[in-house]
Amino acid sequence: MKNNFFIVDKNFDFIITLRKFLYENNNDGSVLFFFGKVRSCNLKKKVICINYDVYDFLSLKSINVILNDIFIKYNNVIKIVVYHKIGVVKSGDVGILIMVKSFQREESFITCKYLIEEIKRKSSIWKKEYYSDGTASWLKGHPLI
Repeated sequence: MKNNFFIVDKNFDFIITLRKFLYENNNDGSVLFFFGKVRSCNLKKKVICINYDVYDFLSLKSINVILNDIFIKYNNVIKIVVYHKIGVVKSGDVGILIMVKSFQREESFITCKYLIEEIKRKSSIWKKEYYSDGTASWLKGHPLI
């Protein structure tokens, strides 16, 4: 499987990517897009932005292992592509895009949910939130396994 996980900067525009993914193949029966946005409120504070910090090599490796596992587990999944922004991403903007194609919608939904949870659990991507009161906080993640 070729690399289907991409780390992109904060200025990356998803629109062209979405259109290409949607129309590149007519063998699928389901196309699912998941946008993970920076929320405007967390820990009862107004969030201005998040700074995503990534250890590129380890993230690429761990997420490609997750993707390979998905293709083994779910035979009807045709293609998965993930884009994750790094650097400062403003409140309300998209931080991660997951795109899934499969023959049936059920596996698209299952795959997307599984993938976002595994990325949160196993990738070396850290988030530091900045708040309107001038404070900042690293968000609790999961220990890398």
